[in-house]
Amino acid sequence: MTIRVVDEGSNNDVQIHPTVEKSGDALITLKGSDTYVRIDENCTFSGAMITLGDSCILEMGPNCSLAALEVLASANGSIFVGAQTNFTWHTRLYIHEPSRISIGSNCLIASDTLFMTSDMHSILDRTTRVRLNPAQDIFVDDNVWIAYQAKILKGAHIGKGSIIGLGSIVTTKIPPHTLAAGQPAKVIKEDVAWDFNLR
Repeated sequence: MTIRVVDEGSNNDVQIHPTVEKSGDALITLKGSDTYVRIDENCTFSGAMITLGDSCILEMGPNCSLAALEVLASANGSIFVGAQTNFTWHTRLYIHEPSRISIGSNCLIASDTLFMTSDMHSILDRTTRVRLNPAQDIFVDDNVWIAYQAKILKGAHIGKGSIIGLGSIVTTKIPPHTLAAGQPAKVIKEDVAWDFNLR
């Protein structure tokens, strides 16, 4: 069990708290240069794979359970995860062009979930050749629960304290303290709260 860093570029700054290096296994590959990585104290991994390109930023707050997190960020991608956020198993954070994913504190992200800021290919106006589908940032506020197999796509903003149902696809703004589900996700109940523990 170890945190392994493969640096294929230059001028990269990797700061991993000593408590992290003793508590899990992850492979961090820096494909480019001028990238900054900070993983704060008491974060744990279990088979994570992180690949970053040029001028990327990856910041993980303290006391996160990052499990088998898979991160792929090309040039100028930024990923921020707040304190005490838990990924229960395999989550993919994909940034294929300049954009960011920001996940708040005290969130619970279930297994087999996907966050993606880009469509990976261009859709163009046939006449003008102007691109119609630029990348967009993703924001998840504090204390959000995202259920199994949900997909959080470009332009999504999930408000504080909200719940995203199993298998949902989120592409727009979800208000705080709501339960949203479906493909695409829509609010089905307002004024909700959730708890890590069963009651």
